[in-house]
Amino acid sequence: MAKLVIEVVTSQFSDFSEMALEIARKVANDFDDVEVKEIKAEEPEGKEIIEYLGIDSFPAILIDGEPHFMGVPREENLRAAVREFLSEKNE
Repeated sequence: MAKLVIEVVTSQFSDFSEMALEIARKVANDFDDVEVKEIKAEEPEGKEIIEYLGIDSFPAILIDGEPHFMGVPREENLRAAVREFLSEKNE
């Protein structure tokens, strides 16, 4: 089964980026088939993704490449979203 990827778009100018990354990692640890990837807004890959998706606030959390949360999500909300994505992938 393919892994579900949670991408956290962070910025060195956002005080909340590290918090969002920590929550994403904590949630991912509860699932065998979920991984977390940090995308730094100031790096070329980050700039490309930001432009392509029109992201203008940080942190942003993408699930399977789609923007799902802007800012720091509540842990239970991110966990619920991951469960939903995983159940859809396994249908």
